[in-house]
Parts: sequence; C-alpha cells; structure tokens
Amino acid sequence: MGIINFLNKKTIEDKQYNFTNLIEYTQKKSTLILESNYFTAKEDLSYPIRGMVKIESKRKIKSYGELTEEEIADYITILSKIKKVQREKYGIERVFYFSNQETSQCFHMWIMPTLEWMFNISGYQQKNVSLKFKKIR
Repeated sequence: MGIINFLNKKTIEDKQYNFTNLIEYTQKKSTLILESNYFTAKEDLSYPIRGMVKIESKRKIKSYGELTEEEIADYITILSKIKKVQREKYGIERVFYFSNQETSQCFHMWIMPTLEWMFNISGYQQKNVSLKFKKIR
C-alpha cells in the first residue's frame, strides 16, 4: 500500500501503488517481463504503478499501420499474455491502452491498469457504455 499526494492537495492510499519501484528506479529504468521476435514488454519503473506495462516494437516503426501480419499476430498474443498476468497476479480487470505516434521513439504502447483512485480524483463516473458503429462496406 502507498500514499499518493496530488497537487490539488488530495491524498489517497492505494494497494496498487508500488513504492518498491521508486527504489529500484535509482538502479535501473525498466524491467523486461516478456520478449518475442518482434516486441519487448517492460515494466516501466518511472511510473510506480503495479501492473503498468510498456510494449515496444523491436523494428523502428511509428504506428499500427506499419505492422506486418506476423507482427500483428505476435502483438495480440503479447497483449493477451500480459492481460492474463494482470488479472491473475494483481486482480486487474480493466485497463487503459495508450499509444503516442508523435514521439521520436519507435512504436510503443502502455497498458495502464484502471485503478479506483483515478476515478475518485478525476470525478469521472464509471458507467456501462455501449457504442453503436456504422457498418463499413
């Protein structure tokens, strides 16, 4: 458990916040947790939230659109494996996926656990939302 202090003076305690990562960060920046032919998955220690993972392409590309068929299959396999571990080891059921193509780094994506305190701080209310999409020919 850790205590998080925000700039807006709110303070919370959260079981998912991992202070051991802050100590380890002084020694190394990330921990490799999974590697395939096309991607690496690392726990980014600069963000001390248990279960937060960064997936990075080994090939220097900028977006999903540049992935080959083999890379797409590998990427989905890695996502599934990470999600399974997040659920079984940390009890993480829901996540956010972040990807920024306006970076000098190669293609990467963060998998960020959806934690209760995020909703408490933001004031955002979780709701079951169903989206309707137009059929594309």
